[in-house]
Amino acid sequence: MIFRAFRTVIAQIAQFLSEKGVAGAPESYQSLVIYPDVEAVMSSNLRPYKELFPQIGLRVMVDPSSVVIGDVRIADDVSIWPLVAIRGDVNYVSIGARSNIQDGSVLHVTHKSSYNPEGNPLLIGEDVTVGHKVMLHGCTIGNRILVGMGSILLDGVVVEDDVMIGAGSLVSQNKRLESGYLYFWQSGKTNPPPDGGGICRAEVFSQQLCEVERRLPGSGKPDPTLRVFLPIAN
Repeated sequence: MIFRAFRTVIAQIAQFLSEKGVAGAPESYQSLVIYPDVEAVMSSNLRPYKELFPQIGLRVMVDPSSVVIGDVRIADDVSIWPLVAIRGDVNYVSIGARSNIQDGSVLHVTHKSSYNPEGNPLLIGEDVTVGHKVMLHGCTIGNRILVGMGSILLDGVVVEDDVMIGAGSLVSQNKRLESGYLYFWQSGKTNPPPDGGGICRAEVFSQQLCEVERRLPGSGKPDPTLRVFLPIAN
């Protein structure tokens, strides 16, 4: 599969890193409040905003070079890789179980206003892979999604379950991406679809990164400007 080589490289890198994650560094993390299912812990890279605190699930890895601020709700087995910024200040961010946010990504939200009373929180489902240097702003991402590196998803975008978004894609405000497709920004150019071997379930990829992370330290139709190649194979 197209991701096999990448997974191999990640696994090799992980062998050289220590095996303690967030929970393995009690001298650096201070527990602030216990919730029924999650514990909020604070450090230099897990920070409050006013009275809002990050809520962290079990077996979560947050790289020390990343920053998580304010009302950010992270479920179990999530991994936040180096140089990620997640800011839940004027609204909240929710990241579902087994999802991974890769290096250099920026996640933010939209404030509440008279014309948008609820604002736009950022909602990320389960088994989602957010590639390197992705920007997600006030959008909703379903389950088993792959967001290709360098992509930008703007306010109000809704991505249904089981979608792949090609690298470098720009999804404009309030667009809805229908389930079961690969979307790719092509500026009017149409390429042939990739072969079947290039289609990999995002759920499988997220599970692979969960294994790597455990070894680290502690509805409308598709928008016509986004080229639709083919349904994702079952």
